[in-house]
Amino acid sequence: MHMLLENWLMALATHLDDAAEAARGDLSASAAAALLTVRHHGPLTVSELARVVGVSQPTALRVVAGLERAGWVEKADRDGRERRLALTAAGARRAVAAQDARLGAAARALAMLSPRERDLFGRLVRRILEGTVQGRAQARRTCRQCDHAVCDGASCPAGTAARRLEALAGIGEDRP
Repeated sequence: MHMLLENWLMALATHLDDAAEAARGDLSASAAAALLTVRHHGPLTVSELARVVGVSQPTALRVVAGLERAGWVEKADRDGRERRLALTAAGARRAVAAQDARLGAAARALAMLSPRERDLFGRLVRRILEGTVQGRAQARRTCRQCDHAVCDGASCPAGTAARRLEALAGIGEDRP
């Protein structure tokens, strides 16, 4: 039997996804995720980008080709056989605009909450995020569109959970 809260949560996720889609304008979800991933983790290879964004290699190549045509990414220095992707100045501006639009949509959804309610909701969302992360790769995919200038290190629930799991396994890495 389906529960009412689960239904509400998925309805909220759908609303936020629709709002983010509208805010992206001409960018597909994969293109926006790619821009934001290169902004935070770049320069990186197409293979690395595909893993973080959660798309196949052929899809990543198509997305990158579109971003190159738009003048938003360029292939920088060679790394073995693959060249690394970096944002152009125009790409950096487009990534910031996409991030601002996305977070603006979330801010509008949260605006109806009081400061106390926002604090409680934030603590609950953090707990849920920390509980759902099963490793570094998943944390990176979960955070692929996050504003890492705001949410990084100890403030990132996904990264915190990944670091905790890595410490338990005796491995480590600096960021989600």
